[in-house]
Amino acid sequence: MLVDNKKYLTLFIIMVLNISNGSFSSEDYSIENLTNNDMEIISNKTILPRIYKHNNVPKIKYNDEQSLDFFSNHKNLSVNPIIGIRFSSSGFELNPLINPEETLWLTPGIKFRYRNILISPYSGILLNIWGSFYKHSAYFLKKTIFNKESLKNANLKPFHYNPYISMEYFVNTEKPEWGIDFDEAQGGISISSRNLDIYFGKFKSSFGPFLRGNLSISHNTPSFPQFRFDYIHSFNNKKKIDFTYLIGDLISEIEDSSVMNAYQNSEIIKQLRLPWIKRGIIYHRVDFHINQRLRVGFYELVVFGARQTPWQYLIPVNFYWSAQHATGDFDNLQMGFDLDYIHNNGRTNFAILVDEWAPYETFTSNHHNWFGFQLGRTQFFNIYNQKFYFRIENTVIMPQIYEHKFPINSVFNHGYPIGFWTGGDAFDTWITIKSIGKKIRPRFELEYTIFGSPKYQIGRKYLSVNDKFRLKYSLVFDYKLKSFSKIEFCISHFETEKINNNKQNYFSLDLSFKYNISY
Repeated sequence: MLVDNKKYLTLFIIMVLNISNGSFSSEDYSIENLTNNDMEIISNKTILPRIYKHNNVPKIKYNDEQSLDFFSNHKNLSVNPIIGIRFSSSGFELNPLINPEETLWLTPGIKFRYRNILISPYSGILLNIWGSFYKHSAYFLKKTIFNKESLKNANLKPFHYNPYISMEYFVNTEKPEWGIDFDEAQGGISISSRNLDIYFGKFKSSFGPFLRGNLSISHNTPSFPQFRFDYIHSFNNKKKIDFTYLIGDLISEIEDSSVMNAYQNSEIIKQLRLPWIKRGIIYHRVDFHINQRLRVGFYELVVFGARQTPWQYLIPVNFYWSAQHATGDFDNLQMGFDLDYIHNNGRTNFAILVDEWAPYETFTSNHHNWFGFQLGRTQFFNIYNQKFYFRIENTVIMPQIYEHKFPINSVFNHGYPIGFWTGGDAFDTWITIKSIGKKIRPRFELEYTIFGSPKYQIGRKYLSVNDKFRLKYSLVFDYKLKSFSKIEFCISHFETEKINNNKQNYFSLDLSFKYNISY
């Protein structure tokens, strides 16, 4: 492989100069961190908002005195490097069309954050401005053809079968030719107090109590521009109400032919590029903390496109089930609820999503009323005086979920589902077990997924056309150097059916160093 040695040297110099320095804290949505968060909440026997809603916005901590890297003399500004050096013998499941190929994935980047107290030092109101840029380059160790058209023709995306990674776009590398480049930028502004957080930016959000992915909005989709606020009202130490509102802009990848004349160029008329039709998403939810151990949440989600945002959806407390009827019943409405319950040294959660609900015909087979379900359980147990963490999640999604009679209203961003990573018509089971109390904590994972053929069609049966499955066993070792850097080693075995061209059973070895990267 002909990779420029200067890139390795640059990464190494940056890593040496900064590995001993501090870093501002980012919201880490890796499985390791999510399971640690789960353990902490169960141990404290108190359900906190961060277990059922989160984002990757840098955390704000009161009286936080972290050291600052490139701007060590500026108490409010932090600028830090991003470094990722990753190798996978199976190519990170990057290309779903070909056999697994050994791949080296390099990620240099940079993060910044500015924060300041507003009004007065005693107001408790903080301003947070942040941004990040990741430059990714993935090189195949053998000459491999990877192009957009082949994926598009097969209705696939990069990382289509990887539940944790997605991308906005990619281009082939110039040298060597058998690699791809892609990047991502995120940033925004937030104002926070003890009861209210207001965000405006481009980042990832997730809502629901499940770690591998949720039915409504999950981290698996590329980040998208959004305005969001979270408000918590406490009645006492045990009971409170938590309200969330989000409005965002999604990428539909549906070309807007109505502006064709404005984007013609005589020199490249055969390569006409058109902007995409606008697609938007609005989401609101309310969570009731019945007591410290029991929470129940309800939400509505609307996806709409090709027109201006209806004002009825801009009212955070309006019922969207009725509003979308009043606006002509064009949009894609989804409703759902989820719950958390801490008991018997563990946590149980359940979630249901209802798509195009007709209340009086809920159980009528010839109507819509399509469902997605999730059931999960966390449990602590001991073996020979060693404490272990156990987590299982099951997900069932009907074929019509995330699809719509008008494709512009499908619940996708850059071709990836906004909700659970599989898309519709799927079954997924995930199990993870890890030891507790050790610096190096091995983690075992089992992933079993059946992929059907999602389609918007009345009467279409669940998994009636299921010709693909993916079974993965993994043993993962995470060694945290500091709160912002770690080394990860993973050995996995895959069993697949009709997912790649030829190879169905294979082992994968992954090794990575991550600095200020959570995935």
